[in-house]
Amino acid sequence: MGVAYNDDETLDQLKTWWQRYGTPLLLLIAALLFSVAGWKWWSSKSLNDATAAQGLQQQLQAASQRLSLNAEDKAANTEFQRIG
Repeated sequence: MGVAYNDDETLDQLKTWWQRYGTPLLLLIAALLFSVAGWKWWSSKSLNDATAAQGLQQQLQAASQRLSLNAEDKAANTEFQRIG
């Protein structure tokens, strides 16, 4: 059968436990909170960076196509293209 404790003994045991494990427990909770916050920040930053890179890539492709079309138009107006 279990040992019966009165309220004062239980409170004393809880205080002893808290004095022994309270600081490490709080440090563990703080470390977990900082880890979760850091992970969320990193995920958000990575997504924003990827979105920005995708936009830049699309702009680069559009500019490349415009330059390619301009080069073909200019080549069509040259003497070499008329003879060819």
